[in-house]
Amino acid sequence: MKLVRPEGHDPVYVNRLRAKSRRLKASFTANARKSGVRDGTATPPTDLLPFARLWRPSVPVVDFNMEIPELTGVIEGGHMRRTSWAVTAAVTAAVVAGGAQIVGANGQENSDRGQGKHCSEATVRGDYGIQIQGTRPAPGGLIESVIGIVLRNYDGHGGFTQVSNVKGSLTGTVPDSQGFGTYEVNADCTGVVLFQAAPGVVIEERLVIVDNGREIRTAVMVPAAVMITGVHQRIHTR
Repeated sequence: MKLVRPEGHDPVYVNRLRAKSRRLKASFTANARKSGVRDGTATPPTDLLPFARLWRPSVPVVDFNMEIPELTGVIEGGHMRRTSWAVTAAVTAAVVAGGAQIVGANGQENSDRGQGKHCSEATVRGDYGIQIQGTRPAPGGLIESVIGIVLRNYDGHGGFTQVSNVKGSLTGTVPDSQGFGTYEVNADCTGVVLFQAAPGVVIEERLVIVDNGREIRTAVMVPAAVMITGVHQRIHTR
């Protein structure tokens, strides 16, 4: 089998391939001698398993002194299955480019994390639809389940008004109840909401702002017996 080296190949690269070919030949020869086999038809040693497809009884032993081929390939069934140098180069370039993009994306992500978030009361502004659910105390020392929907308007300066429709499993429904309160937002996009539920009754919620203010998650902290969570969705995007 005679394979011809193409014109214009990098001499340094070709020499490296020749050197690798000679090392591989020496390794084959040494292992064959250890096994007492000289015709190249033995089962390949464990350390040469990656080249097992070249070590087949039905295929002549590869000539390691041959010229570097125009097309890369492996011997299979007595024929050369070829892959062009151009395809190999293209795949290599794609892998390198993909790796660079991953590194770049990770670097950008880490950079964004390092810069931190910058939320304020202005991040939460406009109308939000809210769904709440949980449990709360009921008359007679009982605990009831509660669900509800709320339309709340944040003014972007620390105040809000709302209209709620809430239903308790024991106390029933309170329709279109109006209320108001205040809120504070930290730079890390967490915050506190103080809702005036009734004269002298204040409910404290803790919040976290998601997706640049498009969504808010809340949980009641005070009173301790009230276990209600809420999900806010901005109704109109700015």
